[in-house]
Amino acid sequence: MERAAQPGPALAMLLLAGLILAGWLAPRYVADPTTVDAPARYVVAAGLAVVAFLSFSTLNLAAYCLIVARKSEPTKRFITAIGNRAAIGAILGTLLGLRMATMMDGQPAGDPDAPATTFLDFESNLSNTITLATLTLVGTAWPYCWGPVRAAMTAVASTPPLKPYARVTGLVLGTVLLLSSHFLGLGVAMAVYRGVAHP
Repeated sequence: MERAAQPGPALAMLLLAGLILAGWLAPRYVADPTTVDAPARYVVAAGLAVVAFLSFSTLNLAAYCLIVARKSEPTKRFITAIGNRAAIGAILGTLLGLRMATMMDGQPAGDPDAPATTFLDFESNLSNTITLATLTLVGTAWPYCWGPVRAAMTAVASTPPLKPYARVTGLVLGTVLLLSSHFLGLGVAMAVYRGVAHP
């Protein structure tokens, strides 16, 4: 779980490079992915759906762990890891938003008749990029969620009358929780995909 607290060097560099390139090459598409032309829009929609699925599933499982076994060490470490990654995402999202502000300043797309970027546009774009980057980083903690969920469910099963079968019961409960959370995450991902691919 210690590895979950910080993304690896390769992932960190990939995310940073991706955010810088996105803010430099396609700031308007980052601000509004629905403006991407087909067929590239379907690829963007699929990527955003994956981010939505992973982040929702991770946060949902974290909520379950907090409700069921908030004092257990695996839960504490898992929540710490999510918090660390969310903070990194907020920092990278802020950098991307500020980079987009410099790229989108003035008349967009070289059209002299188009309105200039306003402060409200800047605030909206900044908050959107912070949210997206934060959710992306939270989603990268998804591979580490099975351990805390299993520990939380085992803690529940360690109370009477399930105590004699705590290990097996915890495994079953954890599996059910994992599947149900991912089913809900799939619904969120499909909604995001439809919203971007078919605006």
